[in-house]
Amino acid sequence: MWKPVNKEKYYLLNEINDLFRNMVSAKSNRGIFNHRRFIARIRAGNAQFNNDEHHDSHEFISWLIDEIHMNIYEDFKYFIRKKLQSKEYIKEQTKFFETSQKYSKIETDYTKMSVEELDQQIQLKIMPHFKTWVQLLFEG
Repeated sequence: MWKPVNKEKYYLLNEINDLFRNMVSAKSNRGIFNHRRFIARIRAGNAQFNNDEHHDSHEFISWLIDEIHMNIYEDFKYFIRKKLQSKEYIKEQTKFFETSQKYSKIETDYTKMSVEELDQQIQLKIMPHFKTWVQLLFEG
């Protein structure tokens, strides 16, 4: 099961998990579960679905897959930011470069960067190499 690193943000993926958990844990095969939270989260996440108009299922599935991808992407980015700013990471890097003859020390100290600078570095250097399972599954 996917558990977000960023506990401050409640992702749509959490809502899907709660919905399926309620469906599976229903006492009978005709169990009743409250879907209103899930619907409210969908309406809050996309203005296109914040009305009573008819929408094609492929529009919804396309949006849902994209939203799941973005949830994982944002959470991984958050994880990387926290990791680069942690004291443990600095210790690991220092130890690695002290024991390695092959690599010269990287002068970038991520702990002294602003959040905006760090996000820019993550976006440029790390995220282009990261693929979510959604991308791997649907992009081939």
